Amino acid sequence: MTLKKSLMCKPTRLNGMGIDDPVQISKLFYQTSKVATSQLTQVIKEGGSVDISTHEAFYKETANTYRDEKFKQAANDVDNLLPTLSIERKIAVERKIKHKCSMWLTVAPTYENGFYTTPDVFRDAVAFEIRNCV
Repeated sequence: MTLKKSLMCKPTRLNGMGIDDPVQISKLFYQTSKVATSQLTQVIKEGGSVDISTHEAFYKETANTYRDEKFKQAANDVDNLLPTLSIERKIAVERKIKHKCSMWLTVAPTYENGFYTTPDVFRDAVAFEIRNCV
C-alpha cells in the first residue's frame, strides 16, 4: 500500500478521507460481527428465546468496542507513517490532527483557501486523487 493510500484510508479525524480499505479492515469487521452475534448463535444452537433488549445492548457495546479498537489501530498507523513524511507534510498532518480538521474540510475549493476552481474541476481533481490511491 502506498503512503498516500495509507493516509487516505484513515478516519477523517486522522487526516484521512474515511474510506476503508476492505482488505485491511475485513478481519476486524468479521471479528466484530462474530462477537456481536454470538448470543444469537448460542440461542440458535441450544434452542431458546431471544431477549431483544439484551441482544441490542450487547450488539451496540460490541460494535462500540471494536469501533474504538479500529480508531486506535488507525491512530497507531498514522503515528508510524509520520516519520516517513517530508517535514512539510508531517507538520501539515500533525496540525490537522491537533486542530481536528478533516481532509474533506481542508480541501474546500474557495478563493480564500487558494483553491479557486469550478465545481467540475474540483470534483475531477478529488476523483483523480482517490483513483490514484486505490
